[in-house]
Amino acid sequence: MVCILDEFVTLGIADYDIAFSEEVADVVLSGGPEDAGDKDIFRVLGSGRWHFTSEFNLEAFALIHRDHSSDYQIGQVVNENDEDDEDADLDWLGLRATGDLDPWPGLELHYWVDVGVVDGSETVYDSDDIDGTDTIQITEREQRDRRGWATDLGASVAWDAWIEPTLSLGYARGDAGDDDEAGFRQTGLNDNNDKFNGVDRFRYYGELSRPDLSNLNIWILALGFQVAPDSSLELI
Repeated sequence: MVCILDEFVTLGIADYDIAFSEEVADVVLSGGPEDAGDKDIFRVLGSGRWHFTSEFNLEAFALIHRDHSSDYQIGQVVNENDEDDEDADLDWLGLRATGDLDPWPGLELHYWVDVGVVDGSETVYDSDDIDGTDTIQITEREQRDRRGWATDLGASVAWDAWIEPTLSLGYARGDAGDDDEAGFRQTGLNDNNDKFNGVDRFRYYGELSRPDLSNLNIWILALGFQVAPDSSLELI
């Protein structure tokens, strides 16, 4: 179940959204078993956008994530379709600034600055398969606090010329925390998918490895060309 409330300020400079969701029925269109990690999770998401000028826009979001699924104990035997390796109660806050500048004639610069923090606690489980059955046994159970921060910033410069060459540079970091496992993690609702000045979207943290921004430093360098109205080439 998803409920979305939306308010648009008539002055044209801001809009706000709030949504909440929780599963109310098991519906799996693929025909396979439902992912147990998605069950019994209640989320509240709020966001706001302030459009000051084309050169500066500000966005903020907050996400509350509460997992009400079963609390496993070491030695407990469960069906493999009910395997849930993590329960978490987490809160995220984030802020983003974006804008478009014209620093020189024939040049357009787009920039972005994202900062996010997470705080909460989680329980992580490990398990072994029980041979000859469709069950598993819980072998480890660890409770830990999760606190961390992340940032993603960069800019793209496009030249108003033939095939519109665009140079993009970005940097992203996800805090590792005190023990390399309890720092920043993304919400699970992200797809890390966007585009610079080209036609198609791509996974900008890595198309092959597709990592989440956690315990990582990522530099991004891209050179793109608009080779036709509906075609672009990007080296990333």
